[in-house]
Amino acid sequence: MSIDLGVAPGAILIVDDDEDHLALLAQQLTGQGHRIQTLSDPFKALDALARSTPDVVLLDQRMPGLSGLDICRRIRALPDHEFLPVILLTNDASLDVSAAAVAAGVNDFLDKSAPSEILRLRITAALRAKRLADLAARRFEEQSYLARVAEDLANSLAEDALLATAARAIGRFEVSALYVIVLSEQERPQLLSFGVDPVEIDRERLDTLLHLAQSALRTNLHPDEVALQHLPVDWPPSVGRPLIHRVLRANPRPRVWLAIEPTHPLDDDELRLFDAVTDRLAAPLENARLYAKVSAAHEEIAATLEKLRQAQASLVHTEKMASIGQLAAGVAHEINNPLAFVISNLNVLREYARDLAQIVRFYRREVRSDGTHPSTLDPEFLISDLESLISESLEGSNRVHGIVKNLKSFAHSGTGTYEEVEVQSAVESTLNLLGGELKQRCVVYRDIQPVSSVRGDRGKLNQVFLNLIVNASEAIPTGREGRLWVRLFMESNEVVFQVEDNGTGIPPTVRAKIFEPFFTTKAVGRGTGLGLAITDEIIRQHGGRITVDTEEGRGTTFTVRLPARDTRPMPSIELHAPPDDPTAVALFIDDERFLLNAFKRAFGKSSQIRLAQGGEEGIRLLEEHPDVDVVFCDLLMPRVSGMEVYQWVCEHRPDLVDRFVILTAGANDDKYREFLQTTRLPVIHKPFSVHEVQETINRCARRPKGGTAGLPARPHQ
Repeated sequence: MSIDLGVAPGAILIVDDDEDHLALLAQQLTGQGHRIQTLSDPFKALDALARSTPDVVLLDQRMPGLSGLDICRRIRALPDHEFLPVILLTNDASLDVSAAAVAAGVNDFLDKSAPSEILRLRITAALRAKRLADLAARRFEEQSYLARVAEDLANSLAEDALLATAARAIGRFEVSALYVIVLSEQERPQLLSFGVDPVEIDRERLDTLLHLAQSALRTNLHPDEVALQHLPVDWPPSVGRPLIHRVLRANPRPRVWLAIEPTHPLDDDELRLFDAVTDRLAAPLENARLYAKVSAAHEEIAATLEKLRQAQASLVHTEKMASIGQLAAGVAHEINNPLAFVISNLNVLREYARDLAQIVRFYRREVRSDGTHPSTLDPEFLISDLESLISESLEGSNRVHGIVKNLKSFAHSGTGTYEEVEVQSAVESTLNLLGGELKQRCVVYRDIQPVSSVRGDRGKLNQVFLNLIVNASEAIPTGREGRLWVRLFMESNEVVFQVEDNGTGIPPTVRAKIFEPFFTTKAVGRGTGLGLAITDEIIRQHGGRITVDTEEGRGTTFTVRLPARDTRPMPSIELHAPPDDPTAVALFIDDERFLLNAFKRAFGKSSQIRLAQGGEEGIRLLEEHPDVDVVFCDLLMPRVSGMEVYQWVCEHRPDLVDRFVILTAGANDDKYREFLQTTRLPVIHKPFSVHEVQETINRCARRPKGGTAGLPARPHQ
């Protein structure tokens, strides 16, 4: 669109204290068609500028009270006058005056004695600049308006809300009515009227609207088949102006047509802006149609969201089990440390008791040979009862050790690390851990046969065995003599685990749902319905399968089949301790003082023992004593850990690298587990076996330093 900005006359304000010069300028410019306002008082000129805005201002430089430059500065401070062209009239065109004029905001300056033609050209240039500034401001305002419309349209995906937003935007054009016809794929066409109630629409106007719309939409629209709906807006009543209508673009065919009744004829700029609004409405309406299609599939989406919720709950449950495992590992670690020196001390105490028994028996024989009688105390009773007390204490401590060992097998549930798992050991650990709970419910019959190992996650497999055994015990009703059969055997190349109960069985209507997440027959608050779902998922992850055989009133059998790692049975190896070597030098490093005392009592007679309480003292003793044959070092110690002691040995005592044995009550931190996996150091777990520790001391003492033969193999963590 071309715009002529050079010839249109404008409104000009002339400010000059010289009345004669003021009249001359007014005469010259009036003849060119401009609207002239003249003022000789600069203060009155500022008042006039505050009330209205001319197109150009001519200012005399020198005036009493306020100079032209002062007036210009005040003009720039007025609202909406930043781009008002100001021409300074002066008799002094020096460089200083020019610089001051530019600094004050003057757009141009002209010598008072300049010819009238020069003045006309300067006025024309100023008007052209003003027109361009006004056009830029108008375009900016239009773009801001369109941006607000687009933002409002983007805030909704409902078709009705979008059309209401469009109606508010179109109100800018001073319309009395807006009509929108929307085609629907499933429902009949709709005629929405904004500003005019459909009841007020006569048949002639309705026919006109439908005729215009069906031509644009390429469809037939019958008045009786169109649904009418009125949406009130605050517009003036209709004045019967000609309709301006548009069809909104869409793919593959248009489906929305709209028309407005303006209260005045729209100019080219307004029509262009109206088209821009309708263009911006097309895409959101198409999006709303697509959104409606998606909403039609709400049931499918709801089902998917429910599955996600179930998966999230399963994940939360898994995380909770992992937290319980971490707690179990921490408890096991804290119990194992004191338990280690209790068991060791009891072993030493038993040896002391035997020695004391021999001494007492010797003196009894001596007393009787002299003819004297012993006291009323019965030494034989004391000796035998002391032996019984120690044996029973050892048995109790070993039972605690067994409970801790079983508890630790659940400490790292779900690590994701696959390794060789001894299924027989895992099942027996689970049964031992549940022993106290099961004996209150039922009698457990075990048929645990030697089987091949499987490759998998030990923690997750423990969870499978735990879930199935607990579920079977809970299936036995109160008052019934409960029986539970737990079987483990080989069948072809598969390891088979079975749990059978004599409970109530599973009804056919329930059986199909038992592996579904959150399905449970337990009372509210007693079960999450995730146990069997998680069990089934874990078995599938391990390449196995689970089946159910049930009969109502008689019981249920769950059978788990896992692919065997190796079908050949593991050979049993009988280890015999070599004779003690009193020349062997063993260094024990631990932060537990009582445990160090236990080491001294247990091994002080058979070997040369050095004790270090903490990693710092251990490093000091290693520096002072080069004759150490083997180092037993606790893994978790304050300040200097066993990991840091081993790093020091690697750098300063490489002769002991293959004679470094880790003592641990449980490595719960990932950092320490990774250390044990990468170094492959031999590990002795607390509570330790005196036989195992003594055997390690003897083997290290008999072989030259630098070799690796003779150390116990590091067990899998």
